[in-house]
Amino acid sequence: IHSTKTRFGNLEFRKWNERLVRRGATIIDAILQCHEDTMTNTNVGYLNVQEASEIGYRAATTNEAASDNPNDDDSDSSDNVKRRNVKVELCAYWNASFGHAIRIDYGTGHECSFFVFLYVLFRVGCFTTAPPPPPSSCQTTEMAAPLNLETLFQPVALSIVHAYLLVTRGIQTEYMLEP
Repeated sequence: IHSTKTRFGNLEFRKWNERLVRRGATIIDAILQCHEDTMTNTNVGYLNVQEASEIGYRAATTNEAASDNPNDDDSDSSDNVKRRNVKVELCAYWNASFGHAIRIDYGTGHECSFFVFLYVLFRVGCFTTAPPPPPSSCQTTEMAAPLNLETLFQPVALSIVHAYLLVTRGIQTEYMLEP
């Protein structure tokens, strides 16, 4: 029996990474759809971490996945072009966040990719400290109050980053990724 294990770099990591990349566009679609639903329908409300995790898990494991290609979108409206551009950028950072399939390694560069992934989500408005304004108040020309970044990033650090580090630690251990 040929073992795929070596001192560093279980070759099975390449299959895991391939699944991650293949499912990445679907996961990102689910994130963006949750955000859009929250922004356009004030009755939806915000998701807690458990609800968001379940939606992400369903998106990652469904057989009816979105297109693997983040550029696939047959509509050229300005909103769809913006969404497609955001999705392409998010996919690049997502795919680079969990290790390198060829080198079978994981390090601070991958962590940085994940932090930039979170930053892009922040820039498109996925993390907010207040519910969306009612539709009638969207007519105003007043600027919104600046976000308190410390308050905003505390829940992100305690939930999303914590979960990410648990996953990546498991990947490092299971697939013996080179540091």
